[in-house]
Amino acid sequence: MATSTALDYNPATRWSKQNLAVIRERKYADATIAKHVAILEGLAKVKDGVLPPYKWLNANGYFESYSVMKKFPQAFAHIQTSTDKKFEIYRAHEQAKSGAVKTVGQILAPAKAKTLAAYDVPGAQFNPTELCIENGLPKGEWMQIGRALASVCQSAYWWVGDWIQYGFRTYGKQTTYDLAQQATGYTRTQLYECAYIANRFPPARRVDALTFYHHQCVAKYPPAVADKVLAESVELGLTGRQAEAACIEETGGPKPKPHHPLQLKKVSVRLYGPTYDKLKARCKPGQQVCDLISQVVEEWLLGKPVQRYENGRKTKEWKSELREAK
Repeated sequence: MATSTALDYNPATRWSKQNLAVIRERKYADATIAKHVAILEGLAKVKDGVLPPYKWLNANGYFESYSVMKKFPQAFAHIQTSTDKKFEIYRAHEQAKSGAVKTVGQILAPAKAKTLAAYDVPGAQFNPTELCIENGLPKGEWMQIGRALASVCQSAYWWVGDWIQYGFRTYGKQTTYDLAQQATGYTRTQLYECAYIANRFPPARRVDALTFYHHQCVAKYPPAVADKVLAESVELGLTGRQAEAACIEETGGPKPKPHHPLQLKKVSVRLYGPTYDKLKARCKPGQQVCDLISQVVEEWLLGKPVQRYENGRKTKEWKSELREAK
């Protein structure tokens, strides 16, 4: 049985002409709705055929798709939601109580538990919300489980970073971040950090004995300095912050940022209420009182109005004149 994808999806096979007319009246393109249908179909497929509830969708970057689904439910009617699933469970339970249907076993299948045996760690099982350890486990085996967990946690950052880098090369940055956010539930900041460190440290420069955080702490320093300090961190047992302090000592500290002649400075000005009200009344739409005061002072210094581009920004020539004014 063929499954629908974002590439072969045909809206005409899903909706009647009347429904399409309603959609067009609301200024939603067929392709846009089809895109979100494909997104939620794929999500439901990996979630055992059931679309997660709104709270999960909103927290994991699917709010726009959910919004389109609420506006055009007829296009998403074939996707089973968590509410539909709960109703099915309730109906099966009620039928079982009334004797209409004889159920065998549980209504819902148990969660699929994975074992840490893949990491050569006996005595432990885990599922997405729990780690189960056998009773009476020796200390050595218990510590081995901890090492495996730490290894997986640290490695996951590298794996996500390499995965993002592959997306950059294949699909472009914008598309990669949009899809990665939906796939992982990570924020843009988390994805960016993983991608940055993975790009900054190719696999050949990564030190297995150190954490991802160690590499984060030294990432902004020259490769030669960072590699030297990472090697010393392994030998001396330095923490991430100690490694960063060693890099600062090696390079003589961070270089101060060059002073920009047009750098903005914040100045506090106290005005009487009537004065503020009169200035506020003279502001253009979207203009703040502080912007108006700045404009008045600059025009007073040069004795002429501010020259601006069509987009409203001050011209480079006018900024140069202001910088050189005595």
